[in-house]
Formats: sequence, C-alpha cells, structure tokens
Amino acid sequence: MKNHSYDVIVIGAGHNGMTTAAYMAKAGLDVCVLEKSGGLGGGCVTRELCGPGFKSDPASTCHITIQANPLLLHDELGLISRYGLKYHHPEILYSVIFPDDSSFICYRDIDRTCASIAERFSARDADAYKRFCGWAAAGLEMMLPTMFSACPPTGQLFSMLDQSDAGRETMHALLLSGMQLLDEWFEDDRLKIAMARQASEVIFDPHEVGSGMHLYMLTPFIHRFGIGVPEGGSGALVDKLEACLRAHGATLRTRSGVRRILVQDGRTTGVELESGETITARRAVVSAVNVKQLFLQMLEPGHLPAELPHRVRRLKSNPFQSFCQIMALDEAPRYKAGEEVNRSGMVEFAPATRREFRRYFDDLQRGQIRPDVPAMVTQTLFDPTRAPPGKHTGYLHCYAPYHIEQGAERWDDIEKEVANEVLGHLERHTTNMNASTILHRKIINPREIERRNAAFIEGEATHLGNYLFQSMAMRPLPEWSHYRTPVGGLYMTGSSTHPGGSISAGSGRAAAQILCQDLGIDFDRLVA
Repeated sequence: MKNHSYDVIVIGAGHNGMTTAAYMAKAGLDVCVLEKSGGLGGGCVTRELCGPGFKSDPASTCHITIQANPLLLHDELGLISRYGLKYHHPEILYSVIFPDDSSFICYRDIDRTCASIAERFSARDADAYKRFCGWAAAGLEMMLPTMFSACPPTGQLFSMLDQSDAGRETMHALLLSGMQLLDEWFEDDRLKIAMARQASEVIFDPHEVGSGMHLYMLTPFIHRFGIGVPEGGSGALVDKLEACLRAHGATLRTRSGVRRILVQDGRTTGVELESGETITARRAVVSAVNVKQLFLQMLEPGHLPAELPHRVRRLKSNPFQSFCQIMALDEAPRYKAGEEVNRSGMVEFAPATRREFRRYFDDLQRGQIRPDVPAMVTQTLFDPTRAPPGKHTGYLHCYAPYHIEQGAERWDDIEKEVANEVLGHLERHTTNMNASTILHRKIINPREIERRNAAFIEGEATHLGNYLFQSMAMRPLPEWSHYRTPVGGLYMTGSSTHPGGSISAGSGRAAAQILCQDLGIDFDRLVA
C-alpha cells in the first residue's frame, strides 16, 4: 500500500475537525482530513432529501453558539469576507405554544420580549426577565472566553469565579437545575416552562442539576448574538471551511475510515485506514470522532493508562436523543397562536403545567415516546434560497430515547407511526398543515442518526451527555480535558470535548490553539 505523509492528520470531517484543520493549514502545515463517510460535515450538512431544490438539514439546523466565536466575530479564517459565508438572524428568536394555543414570544430585543411577557403573563415577570438578563449577562461575559479556548481546570475556574460577586452568582447558577433557577426569579409557571423548553434544546432535561448553566448562559446569549440561519443550509459552514482548506493546500479524503492509530514509543506516528493503507503524521494526529471510538477502538489498551478504558466506558449519554422529519412544503405553517409565531425562528410546543412538563421528561427517561412536545423550524422564512420559488423547507423534531420500551431494534418498524403522531400535533395547532401542503418528508429516527454518522453512537449527536460532571474542564475527563491525550502528538476535538455538542466550532478553535502552543506557532499572529 502507498504510504502518504503529512504534518497533521485530522480524523473526522465534522465542523470542529475541519475548523482545527483549517487553522493548521492557514499556519502553513501540510494537513490531511480523513472522513469515513461519503461526504464532509458530520452533523453539519445540507442535502436535497425531499426533492430537487429543497435543501434540507438532516441534523443541526440553527447555528447559535458559533455566533460568538472569534472564528466568525473576527473572521479569523476569512469564511465571511473571502469565502462568502452568510447568516440571517430572525428578529423573533423563538416561540413556545401551549396546548390552548396561547404562547410565549421571545424577540431579539429584550424590551419587546418584556412587553410581550407583561401582556401574556405579568408585569412582575416582565420586570424580572429584564433583571435576569442583566444578571446573567455579567456571568456570560466572564464565561465567554472559556467557550472558544481551553477551559481552565475546574478548581482554577471556581477559584477565579470566587473572586467577585458576579463570579459567585455564576457558580450559584451553574450548580442549580434550570427549573430551580427559574423558580428564584419568576412567578408564572408557563413562562418558566417556556424558557426551560428552549434551554432543553441542548438535549438536556431542565430538571437535572447542572442544567441551570445552559439556561443561565443561553438567555442573555441569544439576545446579544441572535440565532443564526446559514444561507444555503447548515452545510454552508462546512462548504466554506472546505474552500478555506483547499485554498491553503490541504487534502480532504472521504470514504477513508481510520481503523487504528499507530503509536511508537508513546507517540503517534500516523494512522492505518480500514483499507489497510497507512498514512504518516510528522507532527500530530487530531481525533474529531467520539471519544469512545478513539480510546476503545482506535488505540490498543497497551498504549493507554490502565484505568483509562474503564473511565471512558462509564461516560454517560443523554437519556433521550432526537427524532426528526425533514419536509418539503407547499407553504409555510400558519399557527393558530398568531402571526408573531408564524415569523419565529423556532416554534416549540410545551405542556402548560409543571406537573405535565416534569412528566414529559420522566417519560423520556423511562424509554417512552412522547410525540406531543415537538419543535418546528421553517428555514425558508429567512433563507428562501433553500427551496424553489414559493415553496418551503421544514425541520420538525422531537426528543426521543434511543432505547425505547419496545427495544431500540424496533425503531425502523414504528418510525412512520411515531412520525404521523408528531405531524398530527403540528396539524392540530396550524390552519394549513395537511397532506396537500406536505409535498415530501424524510424520517430520521435515532437508529438512523447512528447509521448516518458512526460518531453518533446510539443516536447521540452530542457524543456525551451534557451533565455537569461531563462539562467544561471535565469533558471528556478531567485529566484529558485540554484536547491532549496520553499519547504524544495525539489530540482531540469535536463534541466529546469542551464545549460539547451544537454548532459552535468552539472545540475546533480551542484544539487549534493547543496545537499551536505545542508546535511553537503563534496563534495570535496567525489570526491577526
């Protein structure tokens, strides 16, 4: 077999792996990106799944966290100015519809949101919302730098936070559940449910201890940075990263799955592909795949600390995943809840009582399917390039456990029945969604998610659960949280590392910083 050699090999062409690769290529290194599947992007892709001209996102669709990343804010790789990446930002961020078609409307503008809260809930909660956003914004300002660079070790982070009142308030929020945090600020349960419903989109139960962190950070974040709808589809980000990589001379190979990472004298020397081909890495190998694939499949136990495989096996997944329907629509949904909901970036459904909201997540934990709390995104309201003139694309999803009561192997048999129940809920709350307006749909159940992406083990698009004990400098493990591994020259990026899942490019940029540090490259000069 032919033996190729590169400075840096990146395993996995998700958006984080490609981000790390792009920084390294810009630094003048000879970079090769290896992808097991037939296309680039991982969970950040766009495909014509519902007919010609209908550009659908089968995984991620809203780009939120990346809006604050210096990658975009300072255009560090030229993705915007040189390669044409463009985002649209809805003025109405999201809406939450209750069973009686009353709703919560969240605007990009905080004052408009407060006015809506005063009208729909109470003047007291409207005032509390504005104060909450100001309070949480102070913590967000402190934590933002840790989202796109290596997070300080947990003890150091908490010691830093303990130096100020704002920092101590941040610690308080991080250690609560989302619902506990909301109980401290608001009186109307429907408002609490609406805010918790949105925060749960990180695929995390807002009743879990530690979920307060997501709500605390997300609420001021979306008002400040908005929700990004990438023009051309979620995969547009990857397309621009690919253009950047090729412009800097990088090699990108699909259908090139890695069988094992080669190690000699405690240091990686390259990889062996599933085809038997070996590729040499002169300076580094970066894994963007699931940490369980990396340490349990691609590396021999003898190259690792004795206890590491056990610690990796015990890493926890989320108790529920995602069930999606990708749709081609003759027209955009018209909700009974009103015109403002029609123009929302995301429309979510939720129970109206605390008891039912808690029961919903408890049912998911028990492996039950709940089709009555979906969310809908109609991307073409903001980006008409994704569909033929006058038509629309829809992304309808709900949470669903991989391990259902009937057994995970039953998902393919029951997916259409479940999809029809979810769709029926949407139809009941709109005036126009029916068989005549839905031109085509593609169903993606949790097992299909796993089949589409080998890194999404058991349908887990975030690789690991978003628990507090697997977050920040404890992701994936406290001793290996700074993108390095026990093997010399071997690094990690992707959803298994901080800041976790979602489209943030956070770990992609942070891993590039660590690589630059270890390889003697001035990162600040690189991005200046």
